[in-house]
Amino acid sequence: FMKRLIALIMTAAIAAGLFGCSEKNIVFKGRIEQIREGCILVSTSDNVGFGEAIVYIANDVEVPENFIVGEEFMITILPQMDASEPVQVTAVKLESAND
Repeated sequence: FMKRLIALIMTAAIAAGLFGCSEKNIVFKGRIEQIREGCILVSTSDNVGFGEAIVYIANDVEVPENFIVGEEFMITILPQMDASEPVQVTAVKLESAND
């Protein structure tokens, strides 16, 4: 329990430090791990302050045809993050990383 709590606090501190004052959207390369109703679980090795995220997809976002588990996408998210484990974010743009 303590390890998870410490990891959560560290993730929140990193996210607050990196994104707390910023109002710019964040772009990262993410690999789809799971597809759920209205959201996806992605992993990333980009230096964005998290390794996994639950990404909620805004209603007006165009979802690419090759949107399947295992594919990589450039994901543009709003700067606000829910400090959960994994973090929860909202996507405003999805583009195939292989184009």
